[in-house]
Amino acid sequence: MISVIIIGYNNYFYLKNCLESLISQTASIEQIIYVDNNSIDNSVEFIETYYPQVKIIKSYVNLGYAKAANLGIDFSKGNFVLIMNPDMILNPDYIHNSLVSLKKNPKAAGVMGKIYKYDFSLNKKTKIIDTIGLVVLRGRQFLDNGAAIQDIGQFEKPMEIFGITGNCALFRKVALNDSKIYEEYFDEDFFMYKEDVDLCWRLRLLGWTFIYTPNAIAYHNRGTGVLSRVTLKGSITGRKQLDKIQKYYSLKNQQLMLLKNELSATFFRDFLSIASREIAIILWVFLFETIRFEVFFELFKQIPLILNKRKIIMKRKRVSSNEIMPWLRGRGLIRK
Repeated sequence: MISVIIIGYNNYFYLKNCLESLISQTASIEQIIYVDNNSIDNSVEFIETYYPQVKIIKSYVNLGYAKAANLGIDFSKGNFVLIMNPDMILNPDYIHNSLVSLKKNPKAAGVMGKIYKYDFSLNKKTKIIDTIGLVVLRGRQFLDNGAAIQDIGQFEKPMEIFGITGNCALFRKVALNDSKIYEEYFDEDFFMYKEDVDLCWRLRLLGWTFIYTPNAIAYHNRGTGVLSRVTLKGSITGRKQLDKIQKYYSLKNQQLMLLKNELSATFFRDFLSIASREIAIILWVFLFETIRFEVFFELFKQIPLILNKRKIIMKRKRVSSNEIMPWLRGRGLIRK
């Protein structure tokens, strides 16, 4: 049994393509749940009119990605849960092939397919990779592996990956239940941005793994554009393309995520890389952005609760620093 959760916020333009791709799946879907974050573009009315089989959870405030996803997971009945954005289009066998891969790997908490960029302006598929899952660089920069690379056959090998991204994340429900802290799967203190990375890191500390399967293919319209952020130039370009709210949560949640999940042993072994990157980010923010004061004010307010969550994670972790270290040093990164 699989439940699909779509998290929407003024995404009317994408809904028809997304829902039609779900209805066309060869796998049987138990539920399609649409969690709406107070959209004002007739998204809810469109679904009610043309897709009555979709269960709508309507919020009258913007809950953010994390809380909306948690609501959907709590309502879901499936043993597997696909959490996705409305700007995704899945090939008909995406869910079937993902489930086959997941069932072959009983220790895997989730699976990621091959996600290409979709050009909605031309209504055209591309062969440019959007993501094949999460990868981590030594300075704790979390990236979409393969982003912006032309696919010429170098992405055909199934492999273990650090984690899966929230745009199209298929989880095993038992793993999500294992990860819960204060009745939350995704950390609602994050609101939006990097909550998927945080959850995957926590699941890895609990001993779960993640799988990339190349025969599950989908397409994504990334609002900030598909960029390679492996280099410093790519990172700066990517940050410039974020709006003020995105910059705020991206910066704040990076610090929260490190506080929650970083092991002492891995931190000290990579201290220079981590410290140099974090100092560079803070200097950039203070020199070129206007969000600096509100970000750090909110960050300091959240630290006590985050440290309490850290205690829970560290008490429950089932892996050693040596086991997780390779995943924090770029394991699996594809550059070209």
